[in-house]
Amino acid sequence: QFKRNYIYVNDLCGIIKYCLEQGIEGTHLVAGPAPISMAEMLDTICAMLLPGTKPEPRPGDNGFDQIVVPSPALPGGRTFADALTDIKSLALPSNPTLQNT
Repeated sequence: QFKRNYIYVNDLCGIIKYCLEQGIEGTHLVAGPAPISMAEMLDTICAMLLPGTKPEPRPGDNGFDQIVVPSPALPGGRTFADALTDIKSLALPSNPTLQNT
């Protein structure tokens, strides 16, 4: 399983805001704090949002790790599990599946 360090969009927005407030310019790399595989992401989604379910693995193309080393000048982001916790807390009452887990 290849790994990536995806960033949560709310964390990216916070980093952009931070750069604007601090006057940070130039090119900077941003990334999530911990590399995670797609299988790990799906397992975490099931555990946190769909208890009692498991993802069904399917064969796919070979991939490769793509890990970005983020700029030390920027604040860090949340782990995938922490991002899911935030998403769950923001879920609308019209979606009882996310509210009741």
